[in-house]
Amino acid sequence: MRSVVEKAAYWYERIGPDFTPRANAGRPLDAEALLESWRDKVARGEEDTFDKRLAWDGMTREAAGSLLRGVELRAGIPLPPWAQCLSDVLAVCPRFAGEQRKDGPGADCIQPDSPFPFEDLVLPFTHWAIQSIQRFSPEGFALLRACHKIKFTIL
Repeated sequence: MRSVVEKAAYWYERIGPDFTPRANAGRPLDAEALLESWRDKVARGEEDTFDKRLAWDGMTREAAGSLLRGVELRAGIPLPPWAQCLSDVLAVCPRFAGEQRKDGPGADCIQPDSPFPFEDLVLPFTHWAIQSIQRFSPEGFALLRACHKIKFTIL
């Protein structure tokens, strides 16, 4: 999960104290191509304008290039809360995979014979949300009946 967090970090997180540029990571040509694309988007290809834009964020072109090649989360820095959420959702995904289910694909769908588009992608997240309600609010367990309505509304 650590590598997912490192790859998903926004640029402002990458320049913060929790991350460090990865040594010898990524090909310089890839980072250069990304930097050129970034320059074209934010400064219409103008070098000076792009350098000023980077300076507003306390960066140089070299620093931006090294961040584009990859970063590492520093030792001792905890993973962000969303990483635990994603890990929990991924842990329940096999339950929703048709080949591993006893009750067949679509059994958890609102309309098993005619699932909504992308419902299979959302089901693990709704399952995680329902489990979270149970775990963090035992009295909220009574609200689980309403979760079926939420599930239907979301989908």
